[in-house]
Amino acid sequence: MTAAAVLAGAVGLVLTALRDAPPLQTGSQGEPSGEVERVREAWRDALLERGILPFLREALREHQPE
Repeated sequence: MTAAAVLAGAVGLVLTALRDAPPLQTGSQGEPSGEVERVREAWRDALLERGILPFLREALREHQPE
């Protein structure tokens, strides 16, 4: 019963977020605008530098022969 309630709540949150999300700004041919591309690239860089690379460096340190 609890799991069903949690699932229903999560679905409701997702639907509300999708409904209230602002539309992406697009150029004349439907491609994302320059601002959207810059933000997307900044997000990718941050994900790489703050999430993936530190994890990989730590994994390498743990598996290096001593």
